[in-house]
Amino acid sequence: MLDLGVWFDEKLSFSEHIQTKINKANMMLGIIKRNFKHLTVPTFILLYTSMVRSHLDYCSSVWAPYKKGDIEALEKVQKKATKILPAMKRLPYSERLKACQIPTLHYRHFRGDMIKTYKIINGKYQGCVPPSLIKEEIYVTRGNDLRLQKLRLDMTYANLAFPIG
Repeated sequence: MLDLGVWFDEKLSFSEHIQTKINKANMMLGIIKRNFKHLTVPTFILLYTSMVRSHLDYCSSVWAPYKKGDIEALEKVQKKATKILPAMKRLPYSERLKACQIPTLHYRHFRGDMIKTYKIINGKYQGCVPPSLIKEEIYVTRGNDLRLQKLRLDMTYANLAFPIG
């Protein structure tokens, strides 16, 4: 199924979507590599963020990868991208990220989720579209008033709405 450009299957798995995004990002990397032979770091960052990362970040709060393999596959695109710069080809990945001042994709997705959660808690979205999050009502001497209540589902057989047979 396709909704807003995000592919998912009947098990709400986004593996096909992630693979499609990886393929599209790699195509964009190929375009950059073929057309820009002598890249500087600022030029690379501009091209990478506009042509490659935009594909990897689109609707990432919906399809956020939770499987280790999917996260590593997405990160592999960024590893490959930072190797385009001739001066950084031999550096380790973490040093290439520091030199380009680019965070990991996993960090960007996590940060985006935290920003969306903050906006939901503080009513920055219009209407009743966002899910309602329940704030914690018990306050202790330390902490803040934006703590969320952790809901635990009791999955015993007595609580199921249908008989097991």
